[in-house]
Amino acid sequence: MPTSLRERLAILFEGGFARLLLVPALAFIGIFVLFPLVWSVILSFTNYSLIGIRAVKYGFVGIQNYVRILTDFVFQDSIVNSFKFTLFSALIGQAFLGLALAIVARMKLPEGPLGTLIKVLRAIAITLVFISWVIPEVVAGYAWAAITERGGLLSRLLGIEGRLYLERP
Repeated sequence: MPTSLRERLAILFEGGFARLLLVPALAFIGIFVLFPLVWSVILSFTNYSLIGIRAVKYGFVGIQNYVRILTDFVFQDSIVNSFKFTLFSALIGQAFLGLALAIVARMKLPEGPLGTLIKVLRAIAITLVFISWVIPEVVAGYAWAAITERGGLLSRLLGIEGRLYLERP
């Protein structure tokens, strides 16, 4: 147990550089995550509005907003629809179909025409999965090429014609 002030300060500043490196990340989280979260919770208990007089002068209404939204049938339907979408998309669409595709991709095939048919179907299924991974990257690449090409969107926004951004920076 450290008793002197010097020993206590040495323990406190041990690994101090690592703590110092955490300060920007913690500040970012505090400013852009925690503050908006707390402010949203505070505003949820008021009659604040984005337009009109209540945008300037708003007052405390307690849990009236929560009672109103929880008794609204449209909100209840949206919760049910979100649950259904999550259930069918995530559980059935991803987990079960992904598991089925993995089993088909790894199973041993019988000899003969049935084995050949299963090989073809397996190759088609695996190709479709890989295409769904590749297409977004290809589209993003073409979009960036269109933005940065000579006479593209970036040149027009900057008012510069004929600059090749990727060839001569």
